Amino acid sequence: MTERTIYRGSNLVTTAAVLFEQGRFFLAQRGAGGSEAFRWEFPGGKCDQDYSEADCLKRELYEELNVHVEVGDELGSVAFTSSRGPLILVAYRAQATGGWPQLGFHIACGWFTPAEAQSLDLSQSDRTILAALDPDSLADRTV
Repeated sequence: MTERTIYRGSNLVTTAAVLFEQGRFFLAQRGAGGSEAFRWEFPGGKCDQDYSEADCLKRELYEELNVHVEVGDELGSVAFTSSRGPLILVAYRAQATGGWPQLGFHIACGWFTPAEAQSLDLSQSDRTILAALDPDSLADRTV
């Protein structure tokens, strides 16, 4: 079966969940392998045409971390190029609704203040998303 992916223009869509609670972002650290090995990220993943971007994000968080989320508004995006070609990372506000993080694809996860998150070895696309977020406005919002 051929993978059918979602594109915005010529960029393959990947999604990221921005979970922000009690002044902290939820981030996960990737495992070994790939160009972003051991870097921290807003969890998410590549989208395919069988799902909307929001449903893709829900599926990815459940598959990778055993966490159920409700997906809210798009918060922003950043285009970049990786070994897979041109990508766009689309960040969505998300809220955990069930499950407990279980590591598999990731080797660590946790809740970090904005300053702590900035000090982590984030992938460049996730660092760009983090820099564009306003924690004060996120604190007042629910999904």
